[in-house]
Amino acid sequence: MTAAVKILILAYPAHETIVRAMANLHAQTLPDCRAVIAGDDGSDYLATLAAAGIDNRRTVQVSTGSIGNSYGPARNAALAMAKAPFVALLDSDDAFQPTYLAELLPLADRSGKRCRRVR
Repeated sequence: MTAAVKILILAYPAHETIVRAMANLHAQTLPDCRAVIAGDDGSDYLATLAAAGIDNRRTVQVSTGSIGNSYGPARNAALAMAKAPFVALLDSDDAFQPTYLAELLPLADRSGKRCRRVR
């Protein structure tokens, strides 16, 4: 089964850790995943990833528009860009097991719970 999933990564002074988190996403056994980095510190994390040799073609970055807004506004900014049936959260200093998304996605799909836009 192939389904799109967006990984929401919240970043606030995360230049030291985001490269490892993104390398982890590229190592996932589920091929159809994309990342949305929500920057809450005015940084260009795509430049950090490019400098580390991380392919950014499946990654977009959004900003909360200011600095230090906390998790809520950062998640909301990322979620607004997550035009996919499923989303997962990954902290910029964390990692998934290589098969995490491949194992989780079929369970989520069977549950019938998909992203809905709330007005």
